[in-house]
Amino acid sequence: ATQNKMATLAFGIVFSLVFLSLAKDVPEYRATINNDTIFLMKGNVKISVQDEKNSQEFIMPDKVNLNAKASNSSGPKNGNLSVKCSWEGNNLEFLFFADWVSKIWQLDELLFSFINSNLSVSNGTVMNTFTGGAYKTSLNQPYECGEITDELKAKEILKGTFKVDSFKLQVFTFDKKSEDVGFSASPNKCSGQPAQDNYIVPIVVGCLLFLLAVVAFTAYIIGYCRNRRKNRNYEIIQ
Repeated sequence: ATQNKMATLAFGIVFSLVFLSLAKDVPEYRATINNDTIFLMKGNVKISVQDEKNSQEFIMPDKVNLNAKASNSSGPKNGNLSVKCSWEGNNLEFLFFADWVSKIWQLDELLFSFINSNLSVSNGTVMNTFTGGAYKTSLNQPYECGEITDELKAKEILKGTFKVDSFKLQVFTFDKKSEDVGFSASPNKCSGQPAQDNYIVPIVVGCLLFLLAVVAFTAYIIGYCRNRRKNRNYEIIQ
């Protein structure tokens, strides 16, 4: 009976872990201009900042304020697109160059300013990174990468890192109405970006789940064999 309970518990743990891993949603962020969807991003965003004494992590929540601005938005011309994500006094800004004629966009720069309590630098310190067009694809076509990491720099900061897991980004032309718009098919996977998809975590989780399943199955077989032996001995005694 004890072995059966252990087997049931082990199976419960396995299925709970599988359910939690499948149920975990990656946050999605949307920005609009005149009710046109102009920007979609999906990913777990984390920014780490370190000075000479302390360090601090900023994790972008599921709900943030998004403000999008575009130059030459009234016609098919070259221009810049800015999308700012704001939460709790922190601001993460994406600066794009969008060629509305050739329908190409590239992420040129990231800017991050923050309110802090642990660091020795002043509030509102701006960090930036120039991506050099590493993130580049067609308008209305997603850019997708398992993980991206870029270094953020500022004079007062020893080190800063911008990291996104399950990263997906898309910039649209001015013809995608309302919130019904989703990511288009056929994403550009990490074109020009050195970071590769991160398969380590899924592999580790898969191995742990397999090990738990083996333990549960073994416990069940042992319990079954013992119960069968007890029943056989009981029949012989009778």
